[in-house]
Amino acid sequence: MDITRLRFRNYHNKTKVAVCEVVFDESFIIKDIAIRRGKGGLYVTYPIRQYARDRSRDVAHPVTKEFSEEISNTILSKYGVYKETGIDEFFVEDLVG
Repeated sequence: MDITRLRFRNYHNKTKVAVCEVVFDESFIIKDIAIRRGKGGLYVTYPIRQYARDRSRDVAHPVTKEFSEEISNTILSKYGVYKETGIDEFFVEDLVG
């Protein structure tokens, strides 16, 4: 599966810096992937759903470490290119081809 489109929305928060939508093969989308700032720099977290006061469950996430790294590296590299624009919402399209 290839990432074919990304959509970013900047956040003005201490730890969450942006939220991303990822489209795979123009056929499948995952929304609410967060880009967060930690002690080691930026990292990606996947969407969760709160189902009880103190419990949550992953909505979607990569199964393998390799696929997780591929997605994270693509998201963070494309975010890095556009974060300096100062635009609150931006799109990255045609990543394949």
